[in-house]
Amino acid sequence: MPPHFHVEKRGEWEIRVYYLECTGTHLEFEMKYPKRGIILARDRDAIIAQVTAHQADLMKEWTSKVCTGESHE
Repeated sequence: MPPHFHVEKRGEWEIRVYYLECTGTHLEFEMKYPKRGIILARDRDAIIAQVTAHQADLMKEWTSKVCTGESHE
């Protein structure tokens, strides 16, 4: 599976964010729960802002945790 992390809005939705494919205006994600859930623009924008600000740190953590064979799903 490509590098990703999960974001949850408790009781509303959970998504898998593919952060290497995100840009300053685009959030690349897969809805995990509910399958046809809706993410508000303000939530999407907040996630995009954090992804773009921390993309290198996210990749470093992915490499150190996932690429060692540990499961963090």
